[in-house]
Amino acid sequence: MKSRIYLDHAATTPVSDAARTALVEALGLTGNPSSVHGGGRAANALLEGARDTVARFAGVAPEHVVFTSGGTEAIALASNGARLAGPTRPRLLVGATEHSAVLQARDDVVLLPVDGDGQIDLAALRAALSEGPALVAVQAANNETGVIQSLAEVAALVRDADCLL
Repeated sequence: MKSRIYLDHAATTPVSDAARTALVEALGLTGNPSSVHGGGRAANALLEGARDTVARFAGVAPEHVVFTSGGTEAIALASNGARLAGPTRPRLLVGATEHSAVLQARDDVVLLPVDGDGQIDLAALRAALSEGPALVAVQAANNETGVIQSLAEVAALVRDADCLL
């Protein structure tokens, strides 16, 4: 029997045994985590325990962890809720090859060109960052082309411009 080599982790990663066990445990609970009855308190304890675990992993405070229903919702929340100094939301700079959920997150997206290899044009990014506050959205690895961005260079430019990535 041939062993299977799965190469589509950018789209879906097989569920680990630990995740499957946790899911089955959670499915056994009935209760709104916002309710004060026993079932609600049990659901809330499970939810907050998961938030604490993710926070520890990410090195942030639990109140900075927000769970969403999926990638598109998370992108919309980040791109529309991000703030730098003051109440004005920053411009949204995105690579021309970004996922459609990012490209359609706002109606004022500023497209950054990519080169022939699909890499963000760093000179164009630098120029766009010089125009003021910005949130930069760059896929680490493109799910269709497999291009892996040089995030360290992107992050350095964004950090130097005092913007968000």
